[in-house]
Amino acid sequence: MAFKVSALASKIPQAARDNIKAGWTTSVGLGDKVYLIRGKIEWPAIIVSDTRARRVRLDATGKAHETQTEVMYNRFTVSQAVMWGEKWAGPKGSFGGELADLTYTLLNHEETEFKLERLVRSRTFDQFPDEGDEENGLQLITKTKAKIKMKTPPAEAVWKTKVGPLPWPAIWRIRADYVSPRDKISWMKVRHRTLWVAKSGGMNTTSCAMTGCVHEENIEHLVDCTLIRRGFWTKIEALMRALNMNPGCRLFWLFGLKPGRNKWEPADPEEAAMISWAWRALYAEVTRAHIDDKPLDINAAYARFVRLAHMRLQAYGYKWYRWYSRQQFRAFPKVVPLKHRQKKLIESGPDAEYLINPTLSAEFRRTPDKERN
Repeated sequence: MAFKVSALASKIPQAARDNIKAGWTTSVGLGDKVYLIRGKIEWPAIIVSDTRARRVRLDATGKAHETQTEVMYNRFTVSQAVMWGEKWAGPKGSFGGELADLTYTLLNHEETEFKLERLVRSRTFDQFPDEGDEENGLQLITKTKAKIKMKTPPAEAVWKTKVGPLPWPAIWRIRADYVSPRDKISWMKVRHRTLWVAKSGGMNTTSCAMTGCVHEENIEHLVDCTLIRRGFWTKIEALMRALNMNPGCRLFWLFGLKPGRNKWEPADPEEAAMISWAWRALYAEVTRAHIDDKPLDINAAYARFVRLAHMRLQAYGYKWYRWYSRQQFRAFPKVVPLKHRQKKLIESGPDAEYLINPTLSAEFRRTPDKERN
């Protein structure tokens, strides 16, 4: 048998032997961005001559940096690179490359700060669904398309004339823990200057609803009013300091900003939650006072704030307790992640047994029932 194989091999024409040794080639031109593939090798490179390609190094963002290494590309399978603007997404035909090509088309070829690796990890394109809060691929693409069309809110220019320049990117990035979608509305409208107050019209008066105050009611007045501040904001500030929080100045309640060493610092997620609950509680009582044509009950506003905070924390703790209870009897049960255990307002153990901050619980019990109901 060995002699037969040797005899057959000797009959292969020399031209065919040379072609086999030359490897696979493809039609490419100078400057083309390609991937050189052979076995487990997958090198990004740029064609520099008829036979040679210069390798490039891709950084964490997908941008290429040329090296001095050149290779004979006819020894490799050459695949065109799929580009995300100036970023390399992968060889054509690969999962990452085709995914980038599809997404880039859906975004109308807009170059954005879109993170392709987030899309690859998302539930729509991952065969093993994530158990976290990662959005699915279509949600991620939709949010990115909406971000491209976003314009600067006109409220920024108006606030600049009233309080001076502010770090708006940091303000819009503030996120709150524990809150429901409804809790966010009042504070969001404050920042957008769309909160409906007495000055906006439609009420019996344009004056402040607080007894003894004759000033015109606008958004800033709800923070600056001496009587409202004494009966509402000062109490919340004292409670927050007891909870190891730093509420800062009036810009804290309007925008969630605290004075730092060299610049303004945004509120953390738990402080942002307190701001959201405070605005929802105060605005509810202010609106009720105008509708009923009665003085503002500032004690009821504070009681509503305390009740909101306590209820939301109970719901948060119960959410993790229910999550743990569903799988605690498995062979290898999961525990509450460390980052969700030790917080300022609530603490939890690995088995989701939670404890609301005793200071807040005591304030909830101290608030009279007639104010809480």
